[in-house]
Amino acid sequence: MGSTFPVSIASAGTRIFRAAPVNPADPVKIGWGRLVPSVDHVGGVASFDYLQQAILQSTAGVFGGYPINMATMPVDNDDTQNRFTGFAVANPSTENVNVTLYVLDENGGITDVLSPPELNPLGPLKQTAKFLHEYVPTKLKFKGSMVMVGQSGKTFAVVALVQTQGLLTVIPVIPSKAPQVP
Repeated sequence: MGSTFPVSIASAGTRIFRAAPVNPADPVKIGWGRLVPSVDHVGGVASFDYLQQAILQSTAGVFGGYPINMATMPVDNDDTQNRFTGFAVANPSTENVNVTLYVLDENGGITDVLSPPELNPLGPLKQTAKFLHEYVPTKLKFKGSMVMVGQSGKTFAVVALVQTQGLLTVIPVIPSKAPQVP
């Protein structure tokens, strides 16, 4: 369940928020945040800590972004190196959005076209995160790219996830697609 609250930020000012479970024994929570500024030129960044048994394993930083209707991200999966690529996507609107996922090989050829149930539709103010091999198990060792396209021009917010030997990082996506992707 989400919550909203007003925040006042002075010109050139900063506000820092830390979200933590009320009880440290609470299970992991997955979610996202959205800043809705009342003026132009307001931005944000976030960092997420991954802890196991209260020990920091990794931190991932995420730049604030704007909703887009297409995104391309590189994929360099290698299960022998414990390296996997995925995405975290959110629907910041109050309408459903349907997202198609295209997988392209190193030469730009489309190898898979997917309409995952959790993305079709991705409900209003909902989010999900997945790795490519969770959708296509044959992509445990794969180099290429993934392209996400919002149907009917609808938009979503997305970042690419890269997990290497248990460490997670976030990389920005390219807000466009190759011409062969519908």
